[in-house]
Amino acid sequence: MKKSTFICLLLLPILSSSQINLNQIDDFEGFTTENWTKGNSSSLPNENILTDGPSGTDDNYLRVQSNGGSGSDSNLTTFNNSQWQGDYVDAGVTYISMDVRNSGSNVIILRLAFKNDNWTNDPKWSSTNGIAVVPGEGWQTIVFPIDENSLTRLGHNNSYNGDFGDISEVRIIHNDAPSWGGDSIEAILDIDNIQARDNDMGTVDTGEPKISLNLIDDFEGVTVENWTKGTSSSLLNQNIITDGPTGTDDNFLRVQSNGGSGSDSKLVTFNNAQWLGDYVDAGVTYISMDVRNTGSNLITLRLAFENDNWTNDPKWSSTNGIAVVPGEGWQTIIFPIDENSLTRLGHNNSYNGDFGDITEVRIIHNDAPSWEGDSIEATLDIDNIQARNSDMGLADSGKSKISLNLIDDFEGVTVENWTKGTSSSLLNQNISTDGPTGTDDNFLRVQSNGGSGSDSKLVTFNNAQWLGDYVDAGVTYISMDVRNSGSNVIILRLAFENDNWTNDPKWSSIDPIAVVPGQGWQTIVFPIDENSLTRLGHTGSYNGSFGAITEIRILHNDTPSWEADAIEAILDIDNIQARDENLSIVDVDRPSQIIKVYPIPASAFIHIEGISEEVEYLVFDINGKIVMKGKATNQNRINIQNLVKGTYFLNITSYNTFKFVKD
Repeated sequence: MKKSTFICLLLLPILSSSQINLNQIDDFEGFTTENWTKGNSSSLPNENILTDGPSGTDDNYLRVQSNGGSGSDSNLTTFNNSQWQGDYVDAGVTYISMDVRNSGSNVIILRLAFKNDNWTNDPKWSSTNGIAVVPGEGWQTIVFPIDENSLTRLGHNNSYNGDFGDISEVRIIHNDAPSWGGDSIEAILDIDNIQARDNDMGTVDTGEPKISLNLIDDFEGVTVENWTKGTSSSLLNQNIITDGPTGTDDNFLRVQSNGGSGSDSKLVTFNNAQWLGDYVDAGVTYISMDVRNTGSNLITLRLAFENDNWTNDPKWSSTNGIAVVPGEGWQTIIFPIDENSLTRLGHNNSYNGDFGDITEVRIIHNDAPSWEGDSIEATLDIDNIQARNSDMGLADSGKSKISLNLIDDFEGVTVENWTKGTSSSLLNQNISTDGPTGTDDNFLRVQSNGGSGSDSKLVTFNNAQWLGDYVDAGVTYISMDVRNSGSNVIILRLAFENDNWTNDPKWSSIDPIAVVPGQGWQTIVFPIDENSLTRLGHTGSYNGSFGAITEIRILHNDTPSWEADAIEAILDIDNIQARDENLSIVDVDRPSQIIKVYPIPASAFIHIEGISEEVEYLVFDINGKIVMKGKATNQNRINIQNLVKGTYFLNITSYNTFKFVKD
């Protein structure tokens, strides 16, 4: 009975053409090709396949084939001039989605094409960006937007006039470029659930891909994956098929701008397809990507977001740009999505945290938070754009994190993921000059006000590039250049956390390093070993497992702690570096000896051990006042009998500053 019904339906004449309707769907369950045809000259007609559709057994679908030769069946194309005709504007249809599968052996580049043959100049349109359907990947849902940014008008100077009021034919084609005809290819394309959709994607299939945790655009599908520059661009985005972050045969996206005055003057690319949706529900709190600057000008990258369903049309932009320097090769950058990291544009710049319905995402170059890109002559390469959560849940376990000689030098004009959290109003700053090497040397400034609020304590943390396996990376020291630009002595420590463990272990430096006001820049070194770290809680034991660090902190505290102490302070930091036992100092003139000062506490004398030559020393009290000075040699003792009881800081010239207690 099923077979005879199929034959009868094929013989039925089409007496009238139905019109396009919102949410109409061709699911091919009626055992026909639902008016999708290849024309009378085809010897490979479309087929209705009875089983093995997206839903499995007994799910019908449409099969379209081409032979790649020179005849009528050489090109992969199928068209409909029945139920898909009509007024798309009046029906409110702004997207067409479908389930597709490539059952052949060649990559298919799919596009839609439209015609309105009632017009005297016979306009046609085609998808600006093709969608690659790769063999062996099974069924996938793809979405074609119908708007100015997504369609190219064929002929007539490629202008887009937006009139979809009387469409007379729709085509599904394979072509590397926007076109009305298909390209020659030997292919087998399976199609199901072709659906007319509106702006909120009116999802009948709840599995429709929008934003989701670990969504990644890796550009291996040989397309631009819906990242576009709009139809007015003559410098279209390109999918480059080799020389990505992993080398040969690694595809990536190339975005260019010419720095002139036209549509291509600004560096900007946007996506209004798979990166739309509810970021809150999806749990997306970071977006990472691999980038490379292949031009000659410094690019300052930001993300920008829009929710155009709101009456006041809110937009947001990254508060801190990330500089991508020419000639530095591929690097991974991370954009947090939170109150501390985004500026709401207009509306008093307030951030309301509602990322429940994002309708467009942009990657732009701009020196300031903005929705628009800035004019620049640039070539930006992008790969592996990924939606991430707070612990940076890396889909690729090989993604770079902590590594030996990793260094944050802040020359990228950002805070390099060192933050104070979303509640801070004294945000970390990238200062553009007066670092350790002088003019034009950037550094990080961290401040606290010593009050009772969120900014009372001096602390900054990183849960991005400083995460990972310190043991495997061979990192046993962390060095940094520091300067105290305030008036109070800062007692610095490092603290580490591994929140993947059931008992949530944390560690802190046993011996702090005092940074005294007015002493200028100095290099300090924190060892990471059993003798230098205390495990907090759990009887304070050190278990040496630094295999999966999830957060690192730089903080001020008189005692080992995960939390900082309140202090009014201005701390400048530069050249934070992951080091091994060789302590291969960036500044080779810096001594590398490990200095010990003992006993602590002391009543009459303190001893210095580990210096190789005579050095000058200064002793400061808790207020930063010099109370003693002199010269010392290795194992020399310093008489402190005349000091009153209390806490002091011994600064050894060219080395570190050490805290000691006179009792």
